[in-house]
Amino acid sequence: MIDVTKINIQTVAEDSTYGEFVMDLLPRGYGYTLGTPIRRTLLTSMSGSAITSVKINGVKHEFSTITGVKEDVLKILLNLKKIIVKNHTDKPQVITLSVKGQKTVTAGDIDKNALVDVINKDLVIAEMTAKSAAIEIEMTVENGVGYVIADNLRRSKIGTIPLDANFSPVERVSMDVFPTRSGQETDLDKLVLKIWTRGNEKPSDVLKNAIDHLKSIFSGMSGVGSVEAEEEVSEKEVKTSKATKTVKKKTTKKTK
Repeated sequence: MIDVTKINIQTVAEDSTYGEFVMDLLPRGYGYTLGTPIRRTLLTSMSGSAITSVKINGVKHEFSTITGVKEDVLKILLNLKKIIVKNHTDKPQVITLSVKGQKTVTAGDIDKNALVDVINKDLVIAEMTAKSAAIEIEMTVENGVGYVIADNLRRSKIGTIPLDANFSPVERVSMDVFPTRSGQETDLDKLVLKIWTRGNEKPSDVLKNAIDHLKSIFSGMSGVGSVEAEEEVSEKEVKTSKATKTVKKKTTKKTK
């Protein structure tokens, strides 16, 4: 049995978008045994926030143009998909952008919302080329997992344009396993995980969430027992069945 109390998880370096973590004193082979599912979970199963639909004032579909704006609507939508957000609630939130005049519109121009953070505020959304130009956008922010294709059912409201949503807060994960030792024990593994996020979640937080996610999966598994135990249950079921049939026969005879 592996003694999990001897496993150390150390933070080597971390900022808002990058973290390096070391898990050492692992029995030989456990570097890959633990590292592979953690890496896959980080890349596929972490929840996050994204813009899922957009409504632009005066625009009915994505193949439109806006007077006084250099980019067409399709290009603007592609830029909006790149906005990194964090929804601090479990419910969908609406953020708005309202700009007039000749200027470069960035994600930093989005109106402040106490429940939603915009991370990459320098992202350029559109270039307004005329003083009379105006653009008003409503964006719905939701939480989810993985990459979700745009849902056309959202088009039930005229002017609402659904977007593909990348909910995953993790951009990239690398994993390396090295031999290590502890005193006289030389047959040990050291697992090194490097995690790059999009900035809406800290690397240490997503690592903790990934480990907790795996714990919940394994702890929820049931129905695994020994053959002897299954045979004992089967014998009890047979005896119970025979006893029930005997009682029914006696009851039938008394009734007659």
